[in-house]
Amino acid sequence: MIIHSAINPVAPYIVTLLEKFNAKGIEVASSIEYKIYQFNTEGHGKGIIDFEIELQSSIFSFTSIVVQHIKKEETVLNELLWQNFTDCELLELEVKIMSHFVPEEKEWFNNQVMKCLDDNEIAKWIDHILSFGNAYDADLLMKTTRSALSESRWQIISRNIMQRA
Repeated sequence: MIIHSAINPVAPYIVTLLEKFNAKGIEVASSIEYKIYQFNTEGHGKGIIDFEIELQSSIFSFTSIVVQHIKKEETVLNELLWQNFTDCELLELEVKIMSHFVPEEKEWFNNQVMKCLDDNEIAKWIDHILSFGNAYDADLLMKTTRSALSESRWQIISRNIMQRA
């Protein structure tokens, strides 16, 4: 939702489109939950094979909606973000988003991102979290970085952070 509110002033039609996909996904997911609940509470009146076919069809529909939603986010939304925001503004958005994560989610996310960034990008990320985020998030990011990377790479990054300070 934070990204949607950031994009809304420059492309409200995109936010509306993404919200439609999201609403449709929630609707289909709810219908799947209801079908399972109904099957479990009302028994096997329809027959297990019919139930499985109906459930599989619903899961395929849900998967299709989610994949379309992801494609829109990856193509359209990312392009809008890069066109309308500076790197610094995008990092500030990230800080806002990360503030809603629980610690386990932050650690998983940070660990995945570490694999895609070079040393300078990681140092810049940590430096930005230190400047605009909170100490807890910065500490967690540094611990994750240290555990995800080799000691020699961590030393290079930490020196880079110290030079920026």
